[in-house]
Amino acid sequence: MATLLGMRRPTCAALSVLCVVAAGCGGGDSDGDKRADTGPDPAPESTPAPAPERPLAAAWYEDPDGDFMPTAIEERQGTDPQLNECFEALDCPGLSSETGLAEPPKKRNTLLMLDSSGSMRGPAGGGRTKLEAAKDALGRFVAGTPSELDLGFLVFGHKGSNRKQDKAASCRAPELLDPIGEVDFRSFPRTLRRFEPTGYTPIARSLAEAERAFEGTEGADNRVILVTDGIETCGGNPVARARA
Repeated sequence: MATLLGMRRPTCAALSVLCVVAAGCGGGDSDGDKRADTGPDPAPESTPAPAPERPLAAAWYEDPDGDFMPTAIEERQGTDPQLNECFEALDCPGLSSETGLAEPPKKRNTLLMLDSSGSMRGPAGGGRTKLEAAKDALGRFVAGTPSELDLGFLVFGHKGSNRKQDKAASCRAPELLDPIGEVDFRSFPRTLRRFEPTGYTPIARSLAEAERAFEGTEGADNRVILVTDGIETCGGNPVARARA
């Protein structure tokens, strides 16, 4: 939008042409010596500057609230073209709703949650299991994450077994292996080698553990990345847990 609303300044060539025209209009023709001496020539009339070039129709530049959104678009979206909703609702991250000035960025925390239940032993293509593909993806994510973002790591389904008599042990065993801020890209590959696909899938209980993992980080930008191939198999309601 900034490109659409920008105005290009006249080029040097255009300015040169204007200067030549102004000089020609001021006199100096071959009959100049025949004119009566009436005193100094009057000052040439100033030439108004050309209007900035605007490649779009005028309606695209109508923006009374200064939010870089043309009035016609705001009316179609149902927003007020006289009100900068960006500041009012903090729809622009990092800007104060009162001053519009930049604020210090919020602390960013992300908890990685990995399903290591028995179904993750299934094929993912290329001769790898689903868990091997997931571990590889998480390893690359951690290695490419800037240090300003704190990571944690939780695994579930890695204890007990997928036999019925071991279901209870598997379902109650989500484990926070790295608390928020303690994932290190150098040691993370060793953490991923500590477990293999094993038991049931307690997604809801794992989300409850995730909530506890974020204690003390209220007000920060907290997120969860959940990597799983299946559905809840421990009787919980992961959708309700996530909404809570």
